[in-house]
Amino acid sequence: MASRVQLSGPQEAEKYVLHMIEDGEIFASINQKDGMVSFHDNPEKYNNPAMLHNIDQEMLKCIELDERLKAMDQEITVNPQFVQKSMGSQEDDSGNKPSSYS
Repeated sequence: MASRVQLSGPQEAEKYVLHMIEDGEIFASINQKDGMVSFHDNPEKYNNPAMLHNIDQEMLKCIELDERLKAMDQEITVNPQFVQKSMGSQEDDSGNKPSSYS
């Protein structure tokens, strides 16, 4: 496995797998005798009211974040400094230089 993912050796591969197990990224165990990794199904069950509530809460957070990002985007697009800078970059892109009269 280590050579497939271009790691220095089995010890480094084991270190990465252990970190992934500890962080809950994967569900697995390592047989210390032969170094084999056995992968397991996620023990979390998604068929109870508590889990449904958690999923709903996470979805609400995502929706709220999306709304905040849209509001920030709207604030930026109507900001006179942003409009001026974006118009200046459009003129630069088209090859037209703004003329200045003194």
